[in-house]
Amino acid sequence: MGLLGILSLPLTGPFKGLLFVAEHVLEEAERALYDEGVLRGALLELELRLERGDIGEKEYAWAEQELMERLAEARRRREALSALGAGRPGGVDPRARGWRHAA
Repeated sequence: MGLLGILSLPLTGPFKGLLFVAEHVLEEAERALYDEGVLRGALLELELRLERGDIGEKEYAWAEQELMERLAEARRRREALSALGAGRPGGVDPRARGWRHAA
């Protein structure tokens, strides 16, 4: 960090901190949205609600389609991350802290 970087730290530091927090909140939200275990549980709960008569066939079909699409996306994301990790020496996860793309 040069002199300009040190002098601009009071101005850029809060922004960089906010950006860091926002990125991590986004990662956690996506992780929760596409958690395969949570999605499978939601599918089971949906089926139970249908069997109990809490929801109708139309609502069940719509919700099941939505959950199945999210489950498919979760699997695509997991496979993509696995492929990225397999292409790196030692299978390093690119989301790991400190990982940077080599130019």
